[in-house]
Amino acid sequence: MDLKHFDKDIYIWDKWPVAHPSALFSGLAYGKAEYIETYLTLEAYPVHTEVVRNLPIRHPIIWLMD
Repeated sequence: MDLKHFDKDIYIWDKWPVAHPSALFSGLAYGKAEYIETYLTLEAYPVHTEVVRNLPIRHPIIWLMD
């Protein structure tokens, strides 16, 4: 995705995107390998407190275990 077409609407714009669990879960649920591949290329452990606050699930792999 080319982010230069979007205005910077949040003060931590430069800290996004990160590996959001919704990309992983939707990729698995709908069989979209490109979602999973994108998830795997993004930062998995952000440190900025506002970014961390917006990640409701920080360790999505535990939700995939049987």
